[in-house]
Amino acid sequence: LIGTGGSIPAVGSIGEILGIDSLLVGFGLDDDNVHAPNEKFELTCLRNGIRSHAAMLEAFGALSAH
Repeated sequence: LIGTGGSIPAVGSIGEILGIDSLLVGFGLDDDNVHAPNEKFELTCLRNGIRSHAAMLEAFGALSAH
């Protein structure tokens, strides 16, 4: 995994309180200019994120079924 970008302070607290690791997954592109006046986010990236999230939920559901 490659660590890049900013952080969300609450994620550290979640790890400390619950004793679990977290993984933040981004679907943006290098040229999205996050938090800039000309920030953008491509619909293709949004669709990929939705599909990935659905696949992860399906995989997690299969784990709990066993």
